[in-house]
Amino acid sequence: MLAPNYSERFLQQMETRTRRRLANWNTAVENNKMSLDDLIKRIGPMLIAISKLFRPLLNTLREEDLRRLAVVTGFLVGSLERHFQFQGNPPGTTWKFVPTAEAFISQLAKELQLPAAMSVYAYWLDNHSELSFTGDQGEIDFGKVVRVWNTNCDAATSTIRPICEGKMNIMDQDARHTISTAKGMIEEISSAYEVLRKQPDGSYGLTPTSFDRMRNYLAPWKVYGQIITGPNAANLRSQWSLDLLALSMDGYTELISDRMEFLTPADQGLVNRDMILPSLVDCFLEPLSLSRQSVTEISTELIARKMTKTPQGYLETLVEYRKFYQAIVTLSAKHWQTIQFILVKPFQGLTEEQLKKLPVPPTKSVGGATHDRPLKIFRMRQKDPLVLKLLKALKIVEGLLKAV
Repeated sequence: MLAPNYSERFLQQMETRTRRRLANWNTAVENNKMSLDDLIKRIGPMLIAISKLFRPLLNTLREEDLRRLAVVTGFLVGSLERHFQFQGNPPGTTWKFVPTAEAFISQLAKELQLPAAMSVYAYWLDNHSELSFTGDQGEIDFGKVVRVWNTNCDAATSTIRPICEGKMNIMDQDARHTISTAKGMIEEISSAYEVLRKQPDGSYGLTPTSFDRMRNYLAPWKVYGQIITGPNAANLRSQWSLDLLALSMDGYTELISDRMEFLTPADQGLVNRDMILPSLVDCFLEPLSLSRQSVTEISTELIARKMTKTPQGYLETLVEYRKFYQAIVTLSAKHWQTIQFILVKPFQGLTEEQLKKLPVPPTKSVGGATHDRPLKIFRMRQKDPLVLKLLKALKIVEGLLKAV
């Protein structure tokens, strides 16, 4: 067995070479300045060397190093798959030229307990070296935003979870501070998101062309006969947990259940835990002696009367929650507007024949779903009926208090 310091140096070399050269190679192939055969001659030996050195070591490596391997091999295989599929070849063509890599990718995925394709972890969350398929600033900035989104959603969820677990009373000052802190974390994501939108000089941080170019490197892979879709930023466990704990979103569990396979076992466990916890909405209903069902059966005015009988801390916390909810909806609206700007509207004129040639057509998500799915989730947040009913009742109470 090779010394650990040798394997570490070798992995660093592969990461460095991929970061410095891959985007240039891909650009050259796209512009017909390098043949696909020449790209295979560059990437193939890298994949073979990685497979040869690390396959015998996989069950001895730390998870951190397994994830690093998933990042670098994901970019290498993803590059070949994009170019093969762009030329009309089926997913999995890479293995015909680098057969040893298929076995390595499959075993690596088993160690990570993830599907055998590039994941949201490999492309974004674990990509600390900012490897890139295209070298476009838009791709790099998008990756930074996804990491900020994940970090802040996770922090916001961890902040409010004690309330949902019953460790903090919804009417206490600590709860108000907690919800206000979570709101600030979501607003930070909105601020970070601006780098992708229209800039003061009229340009856009992420253009339709740049985003479409990036997405086509997230093509599906075929590993031992199984088609596996590419990394999808919609598969963020932190966002799922935030939605589950901050809102009511009836039917949301069903929407995310079919995507659980794209999460690590640890993240699956967190989602399963949050699915059974009361949400903040439930915590606001409890002092009113209401359930999710009963609150739909009574008038907003009656809910308001119940609110007037609660301690002052209840209303003050609900006011903070309203700001938190508005921050969540604002961020979700920005996301949906971006989908419209960079995916839906720019490519409406493409013919069916043109769309078929693209590994990841702009009419669908990387996971293959139509854009109806993110629209549905946006509407679920924006029009959450239980949240809106509580906030309408709050407005009535505020009016009554103002009139006194």
